[in-house]
Amino acid sequence: MGLHQKPQTSKAPSKSSISYQNKRRDADLFKDLYYSLLKHLGQQASLRRVNLRIKAPVYLLDSTVVSLCLSVFDWATFRTKKGAVKLHTLLDYDGKLTVYVNITEGSVADNKGAYDIPLEKGSVIVADRY
Repeated sequence: MGLHQKPQTSKAPSKSSISYQNKRRDADLFKDLYYSLLKHLGQQASLRRVNLRIKAPVYLLDSTVVSLCLSVFDWATFRTKKGAVKLHTLLDYDGKLTVYVNITEGSVADNKGAYDIPLEKGSVIVADRY
């Protein structure tokens, strides 16, 4: 690059351009990419895998925002023009079933909504962002 030349800037392709190109790509490309990534990432995951045996019951605690239409659910105000509720969910890890759901206003913080969930004494709770 010369002294007075401006560096070229990259611009991300538009979604419609990517969609157009992907429609015309052979599906084998994506299949091969998937298996290549699986092989690579799967090998890395097995190196870090630790077999832990936890005798206490294990529960997974997470929450998600469910968007609602304000014109239909006027009680579910979340933002100026958006309605929502938040589901704070406790899942039994072994049974893979929902144990408890606490439904709050969409603006309630994850940790605040978890306060009302009954937890079993001696259990292990796995959560994100609490």
